[in-house]
Amino acid sequence: MSSDHWCTPAVVDRCNLDFFGKKYFDPCSNKVSILSTYKALTAGGLHLPWHRQTFENNPYSKMLRWVQKGARELAAGNVEELVTLWPVATSTVWWKQAVGNMPVPAPKTGGAEVWSPNPTIVFPKRLAFLDGNGKPVQGCRFDSVFFLYGPEKRHRQFLRSFNSLINWSTRGR
Repeated sequence: MSSDHWCTPAVVDRCNLDFFGKKYFDPCSNKVSILSTYKALTAGGLHLPWHRQTFENNPYSKMLRWVQKGARELAAGNVEELVTLWPVATSTVWWKQAVGNMPVPAPKTGGAEVWSPNPTIVFPKRLAFLDGNGKPVQGCRFDSVFFLYGPEKRHRQFLRSFNSLINWSTRGR
């Protein structure tokens, strides 16, 4: 794929709908998205407020900015449940902030630093992302990971909803 926009496959949409129980918000969508969202942004996701139940599969070239935005939205109370689909990159700053090992610095416009809440992390089977025409991308060369940030009582439901995709998780099986 010639860009860093890896379109989310339909199987993930089905898991999201099972988990959220209805349509959800996508702050980093694109013109060819197949997700069942009630609202999707194709621009402005880093600047506009997010919604209570959010799914994020952001452009991978800007991981740090998206991780920080998500942490700030959770801290502000705009987002109650956030499910993310990201590449596995355990040695990066954004990963350390995502798992809560490093604080997210205060924005330049003011405010305080925040810490990401303790997520449930799920390593799925290798996913077949979609290209700009909605066709599966052959030979995806990276592993993916789902993070769930939200109430502890919902973590088991998350694992049940995503069970068909799971290879391994931080909560066990």
